[in-house]
Amino acid sequence: MAITVQNVRDRFPEFEDDTAFTDGRIQTWITKGEAELSEGEWGGMYNEAMLVYVAHYLSWSTMIANSGGSVGSVGPIASKSVGDVSISFASVSSANASAGESFWLSTPYGQEYWRLVMLCGATMVTV
Repeated sequence: MAITVQNVRDRFPEFEDDTAFTDGRIQTWITKGEAELSEGEWGGMYNEAMLVYVAHYLSWSTMIANSGGSVGSVGPIASKSVGDVSISFASVSSANASAGESFWLSTPYGQEYWRLVMLCGATMVTV
């Protein structure tokens, strides 16, 4: 089954706002996922992998936009301040994490995607 914009909205109601998350924006990430994920490799987990893949990129791209485009300023918020405005981001990588793993761990959706990758075998990669 091909993943649709509506499938993404149904699975993740947080992306229902069609002003912030336009159909075109969601479709961009679906198209990227279709090019990078193999249904043959994922088997019965393909749809779930595609959905969390798309949700990860929607969340990640929103974090990038909200940070003013600074890739190094994204991730889970560790602390915030109001006086003199301050924000710090939690590190989601470890000394043993690859750059790719750290990227996926930067959102809850990416964490689920990474878990699915591990379930399917460490040799599975996106291309």
